[in-house]
Amino acid sequence: MLIIGGPASNNLENEIADIIGMRSLKVDYKIFPDGESYIRFPEKLEEDIVLIQSLFPPQDKHLIELFLMIDTAYNLGAERVIVVVPYMAYSRQDKRFLEGEAISIESILKIIEKLGTKYFLTVDIHKENSLKILSIPYINIVPTVLFAEKIQELNLDNIVILSPDAGGIGRARDVAEKIGCEYDFLEKRRDRISGEVRLRPKNIDVANKNIVIIDDII
Repeated sequence: MLIIGGPASNNLENEIADIIGMRSLKVDYKIFPDGESYIRFPEKLEEDIVLIQSLFPPQDKHLIELFLMIDTAYNLGAERVIVVVPYMAYSRQDKRFLEGEAISIESILKIIEKLGTKYFLTVDIHKENSLKILSIPYINIVPTVLFAEKIQELNLDNIVILSPDAGGIGRARDVAEKIGCEYDFLEKRRDRISGEVRLRPKNIDVANKNIVIIDDII
């Protein structure tokens, strides 16, 4: 198995390869003068490969690069392609809020599968139910244990874990229970037309406490 990093992998392929004792490489990439993406694999592919490509901004550019990598990998002889997307773009668009809207995360996941992906992994997607559109095996890695360990390393007293909204209270609770501290959530409202986010006032006792905000797809 070969681990391959895309343009937006942040060199994660090297770290993973070192941990599990496998070989890794990076695709060659550049941007043409008109803004189009160029992708090239530097060697032949004759085995199972793991493609790592995050989809942080600019999301659309990184998505096109991912699509090109999956398709090209098979064209060059890869047996199976496993796709790892640490940051899953468009996952907040998981339902139709207004009539006629695209359910973007479903469209993107369908394309990833149609291109031949055999296994899909992501990290803390906005809503795990979004992945049920896939007919291939998938894993949503939830890093609450890692968050708790890192927070404990800070040696803080009087910690309160906050979720930015009620929907993420489960994540905040999981981290808080592992640390043994309080948790709560903020009241957030998003305008369905403009997308503007507003936080409503809420009575939370934060005086003389250390606040840690836990969110998804970070």
